[in-house]
Amino acid sequence: MHIEKLKYYIDLYECRNFTQVAKKNYISQASLSQFISSLEQEFHTPLFDHKKTPIIPTTKGTIFYNQAKLILKQYERLQEVMQADTPALYIGYTSYEDLKFLLHYIPLFKERYPEIKIDLDKVLIKDINEAIHSHMYDCILSFTHSFDEAGMVSEVLAKGQYGAIVGKGHPLYERESVTIDELYTYRMIMLSRNQIGDSYDEFLRRSRNLDGYEPMIVRTVDDLDTEMFYIITENLLGFAPSADITIPYHEAIHYVPIIDTHHTYQICAGYSKDSTSTSLSKFIESFH
Repeated sequence: MHIEKLKYYIDLYECRNFTQVAKKNYISQASLSQFISSLEQEFHTPLFDHKKTPIIPTTKGTIFYNQAKLILKQYERLQEVMQADTPALYIGYTSYEDLKFLLHYIPLFKERYPEIKIDLDKVLIKDINEAIHSHMYDCILSFTHSFDEAGMVSEVLAKGQYGAIVGKGHPLYERESVTIDELYTYRMIMLSRNQIGDSYDEFLRRSRNLDGYEPMIVRTVDDLDTEMFYIITENLLGFAPSADITIPYHEAIHYVPIIDTHHTYQICAGYSKDSTSTSLSKFIESFH
């Protein structure tokens, strides 16, 4: 199997059109079909349902796609490492809050280490373990993940407190702050466990054990934009690590600090215990 085949497969999976993928990669459609057929023969399984138009990937085809992206990313990294005098730094992040932190910090890091190239990608919470253990990234930043799995190291880079976010028309919209006692009288919305991992259960633990309340979580969603939609349309209360998260929504969303809150967060960098990246060492050391 050649790396080129993986690239063709990834393009076809994402585009679902043989003609467009062949044109993009400057090969004939017949050659592309032959490449895909050879992959299916090599792994003894159909990767696409070729009877459908446009073609649809099979379950094994989706698994192959996810693994192919990892392999291609690792190969591209290998090429860069072998060609560069100083290894690049590959950083993953999971949310806007992590990105905001990086955008503030990276210019300072680049000023100190201008020779280190930085490659940045967003990573889904569910993919963190595989991304780190496969060395797809040197480290991943997250304020919702603790990186306490075997073989990982976790470094706390920053700390903060959650506040409440509400839509226009909510009883708290005009308030400058809210107490813990008041907080739990309102219906809440949360990002799902699939998105924020252990932070979901940690929120429940702190609510019950430290605040003494059972939160009224009436809806969970998988992304921030959907959460904001329901905060606005159903007068639900959500949580955010900073007021900046409301900026794209203008006056439709208001951030309300919580008095005496136990709901805090940490921005952590997680990386493999057996990492040998000198660029990662410099990145982590620069925080101390």
